[in-house]
Amino acid sequence: MITVTLPNLKLALIDLRDQSSLAIVDLSSYAVVPSSSDVALQITAPGYQTVNVTFIPGNVNIYKCADLGITCGPTECCPLPDGIYDVNYTISAAFVASTTNGLSMNYSPSIEKTFIKIDQIKCKFQHVFLKVDLQCNCGDDAQRDYKKELKSIDLMIAGCVAAANDCNTVLAYQLYKKADQMLDNLCCKFGLTCSSIFSCPQCQ
Repeated sequence: MITVTLPNLKLALIDLRDQSSLAIVDLSSYAVVPSSSDVALQITAPGYQTVNVTFIPGNVNIYKCADLGITCGPTECCPLPDGIYDVNYTISAAFVASTTNGLSMNYSPSIEKTFIKIDQIKCKFQHVFLKVDLQCNCGDDAQRDYKKELKSIDLMIAGCVAAANDCNTVLAYQLYKKADQMLDNLCCKFGLTCSSIFSCPQCQ
């Protein structure tokens, strides 16, 4: 009896805390690691068209605006939009057949994943947090109320990530919008001009 070991595909998002980059690590198990020419990876950034990108199996792959079809300035890469990124990873049937002596002919393993990127709203949150914590010229009661609002906002941001991980896109965007609106309200209380978030239509 011949035992055939097929690829077990698994991708994960790495938090680089970098607004301009998206890092995806390949945690898949392979009997034989395929080359880049044997695989296909498609990424749909929120608010943009699906693009094919180069992917090196078994490695951390980092993508910037130009890789994802996002047009920015002539010299600098703009921040990637916050929101949900759809990823589709496929291994060619020809490669699978070649590593199983033809026993898995026409079988093309694939996986679909969704990742949520929240680097911009986290940066906005930290900006307001520092203002409240270090530069708030107000009484203890007022500062306590501001910190309570910040805690609620932080929980909403965590909630939007949890909803996205649970494939509940609608709830994820609802929580994101609410958190962003609450941050804007806090900015107004301190006379701050919070930087606008480069986001997808669902986040706006």
